[in-house]
Amino acid sequence: MRTNRREFAAASFVLSVVLLLFGVNSVLIVRYGSFIPRADDWGFVPGVVGSERLDFGWLWQQTADHRVPLQKLVMWLLWQLRPGDLRLAMLAGFWGLAVGTIAMILLLWWVRRRAEYSDVYFPVVLLTFGHAGVFLWWTTTGVPWVTALASLSGMLLVANYDRPSLKVATAIGVSAITLPLLEPFPKLHFLKKFGTPPLGFPLGNQDV
Repeated sequence: MRTNRREFAAASFVLSVVLLLFGVNSVLIVRYGSFIPRADDWGFVPGVVGSERLDFGWLWQQTADHRVPLQKLVMWLLWQLRPGDLRLAMLAGFWGLAVGTIAMILLLWWVRRRAEYSDVYFPVVLLTFGHAGVFLWWTTTGVPWVTALASLSGMLLVANYDRPSLKVATAIGVSAITLPLLEPFPKLHFLKKFGTPPLGFPLGNQDV
């Protein structure tokens, strides 16, 4: 009975920290998130406002140093819900990380068969105020998703290293396909001299 109480107390403590950081960061974004695009944000504006056609060409088009097709699609959809409010995408980025953090904690509890106070490491590291620079920038909407998906996939792989089930293998496979569409693709200047890479994806400042 004492063990059950300790595990319940540990789980309650960890989830309370998650909820606290979730609430504080959400308020932070709503209060201090800017309505005015800045720096690389302006590269996304023509597409989300309709000046450019929503198609694969725009989704794959390089914006600043990145190619982020899934992030662009989400930004466009959220703009249709509330035109001019960049904070929706910022919230979506942070909330995605929060969901991923909870999923990691639950996976750890499932593998270990118990909760520990030390599991507070996950929310303290991933949902800390120190990431405000990412949470409050429209351009980095997808960065928290990459962190959450990559971390969760790695934990799934480690937890099922001997013989992953079909469901686990499928989840990891989907993550492997999704991550390159979320992760910013750099200009890769050092590869430009080699020409166009496999699959015909352009490098450098070329646009599709």
